[in-house]
Amino acid sequence: MKKRFSKAARQTMLAAATLALLFAPFVCFSVQKIRTDALDSAFLWTIHTPHDVETFLSEHGLRPDSMPVSGTPDWYQLRVFLSIASCNKGWDTSVILQYRDAQGNPTVQRSGLFASCVDSVYSLDFTDFAAKDLRALYACPSGSSIQLYGKLVTTEYDKIICLNRVCIDGTEWTAQTPVEETDHYEIRSDDLRWNFENRAELESYLDVVKVFPAATKELCGEELSRDESELLTSRDGPSYIRGSISYGTVFARHAVNWHDDLFPPLRSLALRTAALYLLLLFALYRFFFRE
Repeated sequence: MKKRFSKAARQTMLAAATLALLFAPFVCFSVQKIRTDALDSAFLWTIHTPHDVETFLSEHGLRPDSMPVSGTPDWYQLRVFLSIASCNKGWDTSVILQYRDAQGNPTVQRSGLFASCVDSVYSLDFTDFAAKDLRALYACPSGSSIQLYGKLVTTEYDKIICLNRVCIDGTEWTAQTPVEETDHYEIRSDDLRWNFENRAELESYLDVVKVFPAATKELCGEELSRDESELLTSRDGPSYIRGSISYGTVFARHAVNWHDDLFPPLRSLALRTAALYLLLLFALYRFFFRE
């Protein structure tokens, strides 16, 4: 009996290795398909963005021949409009609009990254902060005092605090595009509300907007470096769409929410594969044991 069991065990170990080799291509193919489906889903969202932007701007009274001049309150308001028009949750799709302003000058505006504060009517504009700074600000410890420096822009629709500096417990972060500091506010970190439900959503957003500097140069007709060209043409991330509307040219790129679009299917695949693997291995062991 001992000898028969030992032989069955050896045969089962060999079968386990063989099954693992047979399952490997199936698992690799399935993982790649799940990733491709997530990227395709993001691209389908992006296709409708130029039309959504045009419709929203038209509904709010903007005319192609009288678009905002850069740096004016209406220009900052346009950033809010683009954020609302292109997104369902405020972070899914990010866009750049290249247009000619009321003075005939080529102008660029992009959708913004806004946060809010409890019991406040102000929108906090974090658009021009670097990715590493946004990660640090998002991970701000509870109970901290946040010092905000920038300028308040009041429009017909919104009150926007365009931030130049943020200070927390002696650490300072500065926007990449300088903003005149005319106003100062202090809030508690517990009162700050981001549009991201978790860190994965923040990373999805940062993955999208990392191509924006290169995309802006391309929209303005500037020559791109090799690295910038590769960044725009890379297939490692979500695809983008570039479309013409009556207001100008829209560059749109949709974020892939890997936390929701990738991990649940992968978890399901892992459970199904493990169950099938163990079932086949148990059946083979019983077969070998009977010999």
